[in-house]
Amino acid sequence: MNSDTSFYKITLVDRIFLFRKKILNSFKINSNAVIFICTGHEDCIYLKFSYASNVQYHKIQNDDLEAYIEYLEFAKDVLRKGGR
Repeated sequence: MNSDTSFYKITLVDRIFLFRKKILNSFKINSNAVIFICTGHEDCIYLKFSYASNVQYHKIQNDDLEAYIEYLEFAKDVLRKGGR
């Protein structure tokens, strides 16, 4: 976790959308993105994107998490090398 990441105060809308899920932690990545670590029927992560009048929650299964990490690390390396 980098120093720009902060804990996020869960809103009523978050609780309604994540109904029946126990939110273990929530982290604000930037002004438009939040990560929720949840348990419930199944353990998973939700990524919330919020823009003016548009909020989207994306479920990331534990099985897919390694693929997300791998491709985001790859994208980070590509950008670090100047897109080449």
